[in-house]
Amino acid sequence: MQKDSLDHHLYHWISVANERAERYGFPPGLIEESLWCLKALLGEDYLARIFEATEELHLLGLREQELARWLRGGASVDDHVIQVMDLVATMREFAADPSLGDKVDRLKRNSFWPSQFEMAMALRAKRTIGADEAVFLSPETNTAIGDFVINWKHGLIACECARLAFGDEEEEQYRLVGDLYQYADKQIKKANQRCCLKIRVGGPLVSTYLFSGERSGSVRWLVAWADGAVAAETQLLAGVAGGTSVRC
Repeated sequence: MQKDSLDHHLYHWISVANERAERYGFPPGLIEESLWCLKALLGEDYLARIFEATEELHLLGLREQELARWLRGGASVDDHVIQVMDLVATMREFAADPSLGDKVDRLKRNSFWPSQFEMAMALRAKRTIGADEAVFLSPETNTAIGDFVINWKHGLIACECARLAFGDEEEEQYRLVGDLYQYADKQIKKANQRCCLKIRVGGPLVSTYLFSGERSGSVRWLVAWADGAVAAETQLLAGVAGGTSVRC
């Protein structure tokens, strides 16, 4: 991707975000400054690969798709704008830290949340202590002690961060629910009238893909149009144990 093309994508993102800037309470110019700072911190090549990617974005966002969802997913979603701004603000606080580059490199290598969490916790400690250079990030090396270090009155305090993660089964359920939402979203957009959809899951989702791209199973859905008429009842995305209904 050419530099001009990347700048075009960033400019479009900024333009859409600025249309809603008042609701965020951001001062003028903050969104523009934050996106160019993001470009400087992550690099043009990395951002270019995000925007030129063609894989479909998961509706709930998988672990390896955080920045892709926020940037390529567009700034018309409040959460996308807030998350990007928060990430930039956190990294900017450690702009002079010699280990920031290590954290950013790890963040770009499919370790987004661990790196972001470590920097966020270090920032919280830094703001709590209040003294300049009282908190600094640890390098990503085998000999590093902790994820960040607090320079306290009588010595250094190594701080190790840990996140409580879901197991593989919970992660799979999270992904399948996102697939269900995404499929329903696509089907609704094909309709010529507005409708409302309610999904009720009564048991674990089971992945049973068919060659058609849909899934067999017992999830049923009812779509009601704006005039209240029931338009359709059909099999939906996933097989479900325990009875799942999707209705208005």
